[in-house]
Amino acid sequence: MATDLEALSTPELLDAIWAGIKRYKESGEWKSGKITADRQMVHEAMDEIGVRIEKGCPELIQQGYEIKVGKGVGRFPKIPWISLLPPNQKAASGVYGVACINGDGDGYVVGPITSVTDKEISRGIKTIKRPKSEIRVDVGDYNDAYASFKEVTRAEVPENDIVQLIIKAAMEADRLRSTPSPLGETETPSSIERHSEQDHAELLLCALAAKPFVILAGGTGTGKTRSAIGIAEALVGTDEKARKNQIVVVSVQADWTDKRSLLGYRNMLSANGAGSTYVSSEAVRLMLRANADKTKPFFLILDEMNLSYVERYFADFLSSMESKKPLRLHDREEPLKDEGGNLIPQEIDWPRNLFVIGTVNIDETTYQFSPKVLDRAHVIEFKVSWNQIETGFVRKEQGFRKMSQDEITKFMSIACPSGEEALPPEGALAILKRIHGKLAESRFEFSHRTAHECARYATVRKQLSEASLSRSESLPETMDTAILQKVLPKLNGAQSAIEPLINSLLEATQAGADGAQELSRSHAKLLQMQRALERDQFISFIQ
Repeated sequence: MATDLEALSTPELLDAIWAGIKRYKESGEWKSGKITADRQMVHEAMDEIGVRIEKGCPELIQQGYEIKVGKGVGRFPKIPWISLLPPNQKAASGVYGVACINGDGDGYVVGPITSVTDKEISRGIKTIKRPKSEIRVDVGDYNDAYASFKEVTRAEVPENDIVQLIIKAAMEADRLRSTPSPLGETETPSSIERHSEQDHAELLLCALAAKPFVILAGGTGTGKTRSAIGIAEALVGTDEKARKNQIVVVSVQADWTDKRSLLGYRNMLSANGAGSTYVSSEAVRLMLRANADKTKPFFLILDEMNLSYVERYFADFLSSMESKKPLRLHDREEPLKDEGGNLIPQEIDWPRNLFVIGTVNIDETTYQFSPKVLDRAHVIEFKVSWNQIETGFVRKEQGFRKMSQDEITKFMSIACPSGEEALPPEGALAILKRIHGKLAESRFEFSHRTAHECARYATVRKQLSEASLSRSESLPETMDTAILQKVLPKLNGAQSAIEPLINSLLEATQAGADGAQELSRSHAKLLQMQRALERDQFISFIQ
């Protein structure tokens, strides 16, 4: 039997579990708790899912995490469950990641859950109370025990990997345990916070493929620059010469007041004649190399890019990036030589194979971004849990997986398509419309660019999955990330002005009675912003 189960896909295993439970109930042995062939098969199928969870997170298993399956010792439970428990914790206490399976075959609910028997140890963690009218998958006593959740109906099972969802729920539970709130409750985990560098790599990979400008935001020391360099090196390859040629890291300075610091300038004090040479920059030389070899990816990493006013030095660069029109460097028709002998043309074509990653720290020494900049980038927020910090002392970070040449070629074909772009997946625009309706009467209403780039993100994410460059996920999950990275970063303001909008968006990102699926990561971020608003009377997306 076990061998047969191993051959099944995970959705097929769930179908087998539901079919086995149904036959077991119909046999009349449900109340007696007798171990029949059907019940034994259900046990083995649940164990097989547990095995797949272990294979999906070997680093957690090494740390002491373990799989616990709720299948009953005597009578079979009304709500069977599968969990990933942190070291030295029992299922009867604390908060942990779990999938509760509806015994009638309606689906399952997955997320970080608090103990329903030991409330003392999970005190301070706010759970979500769901109105009965909104419950699509009933899991009994566990309905109101989740700190955040994803409801997966029977029809949605093929589009949702229960294995990955349980691992993700365990990571969310870890953050809930380690992030105390100033308000006395545990903060909802950052909607962008991830457990491993591999997850950072996937977020960055998808964002860069969809839009060649990504901003990594967060506190100092959270790994933003390391992640930017890591994804660039993964997409360039292991050759050290290629890395030096294709990756440039520029540290932005506080005294950058115009475009000359980034793009260089015509030297009016040249010894060979006024204005006959050009003082170029690393960024300009990188763009020239990118235009000379359009089949390879080139990366410009702007470290601490808001140490100065971004618009002062970045406006021309940003305009050319968006319009794809040539970037004007100087006013001489003939090319000018720089100090290295490179010929610098009057205008330089925008290289479509150039990817720009900016890192951003938010503190009293830096400046906020204008909507103009945020509207043209994917914004990824970095947070670090205590578990990640602690793990860093005992386990060396493995870094990003280096890609093969074939994988790099696939990435470039998706990121820089030669023909017409594919239409967005069916249903993507409906999710966007749901959010746009809440923003329509505010100053944060988005327009064509944001809608197009969110839709493109969904298209690209699907293409990357089909090319085996990223894991597969449901459309609501993909659009959730797109909204988090493209729509929410522009939200900011005082409590009196923005609180009604935050409340409205919280409602829009919840699962709806009309079948609308929850946008869990956006919802978690909005909850975090709501609590910050209550505390500080002012919020911005990046905190």
